[in-house]
Amino acid sequence: MAENRFVLMKSQILYLFFVSGFCSFVVGSSDFHLIDLKKTYNEAKSYCREMYTDLATVHSLADMNSLITLVPTDNFRAWIGLEIGDAWIWHWSWPDHRVDFLNWKAGEPKKENRDTCVAMDPQGKWFESDCGTKRHFVCHGNGAKSDQIFVADTKSWRDAQNHCRDLSSDLVSIHSAEENEAVHNVSVSQNVWIGLFKDRWKWSDRSNSSFRNWKPKQPNYLQDQDCVAAIFSGGRWNDLKCSGKRRFICRGGK
Repeated sequence: MAENRFVLMKSQILYLFFVSGFCSFVVGSSDFHLIDLKKTYNEAKSYCREMYTDLATVHSLADMNSLITLVPTDNFRAWIGLEIGDAWIWHWSWPDHRVDFLNWKAGEPKKENRDTCVAMDPQGKWFESDCGTKRHFVCHGNGAKSDQIFVADTKSWRDAQNHCRDLSSDLVSIHSAEENEAVHNVSVSQNVWIGLFKDRWKWSDRSNSSFRNWKPKQPNYLQDQDCVAAIFSGGRWNDLKCSGKRRFICRGGK
């Protein structure tokens, strides 16, 4: 059975090859291979670890958008390497930004075992909040000095994140007292969303990528929905039962 191999090089030149067994392509510095076999999540992970490196880790919106251009545009779903973990971990929404500075308000964080997001109060202190609450927010700027952008519209944390990403940016991350003061200064004494969030999802290859691209109202944490598939018609992600059989994406050299 023949399939197509798609290779997208850093130069953005697209080469097409016809090979057997799978579609594969290169995005940026990572090899991704779309496997046209239907397997459970654990079967897919074992296959990827045997034949390649692991199930795919998605590091950025650019990665996800590149994948979308190279797969069917119908309601096509494929396993990626995101699965439920045991630990609740803080991440910055901006990919590859380490959590190396914190400025909690007294009594924070509340240490609740649930998905939460973080806002800055009018004094520049941080507090946990339900991610669905609508607030003003601050995006990273795109200028040479990376000035912050205060957005006066009120949105949920997820919608604020999408707004910033539409600006080719992301919710602001903060790594020092000086950066915290700069965000505080543009917040005009409002409670504002910043880019810190907590979840318990982990990548199969143990990558620390903080990139998430959930479908609205996902993840919903229904029973046994401990594994994640990408829905390529829109590039969003869905938590699903690991026992479901579907196509999957591997990463690494064959």
